Amino acid sequence: MKTFVYYVVLDDLFNGLENRFNQETLDLIHAIGRMMQHKMESSDIDILTKKFDLHRDEFEGELRLIHAIPDFEEGTSNNTLHKWLEKLSVLGNFINVHKTLKLFSTIPVTTCSCERAFSKLSLVKTKLRSQMKQKRLDSMMMIFVEQELASQINLEDIIDEFKSIYPGTRRLEL
Repeated sequence: MKTFVYYVVLDDLFNGLENRFNQETLDLIHAIGRMMQHKMESSDIDILTKKFDLHRDEFEGELRLIHAIPDFEEGTSNNTLHKWLEKLSVLGNFINVHKTLKLFSTIPVTTCSCERAFSKLSLVKTKLRSQMKQKRLDSMMMIFVEQELASQINLEDIIDEFKSIYPGTRRLEL
């Protein structure tokens, strides 16, 4: 059972991961992981400076300074990444490292969110709404894609903010 099922499934999963993520993405993930563990290699610095358009000497200098600061904990978890970003934004002197981590944290792991947005586009832009301008379409797509966040918005707060932006009496004519 172990040989014919378990190892076969693990092998299929591993091959699926290799097919899904290209080598460049995996190298980038490993380079960031080694940076946060204070185990950077020269090849990692090459990968990060090339990917994020950084000056190599400045980036290496910032990394050496960060490694000398005792408050930067080692690890590769999301919590560690967020702690690094918070400390770097407070310190403000480590522009290249902050830029690298900030851009890395915004890279999507999968294309699911993009695919979801395209599938919802057909629901938002129908034949009846085909004359819609781009700005309105962008706004409607944002609300439709981010329904979970949109449902948490207090409508009274929006009305109050609209009143403060456009003072005076506004009436809706029927």
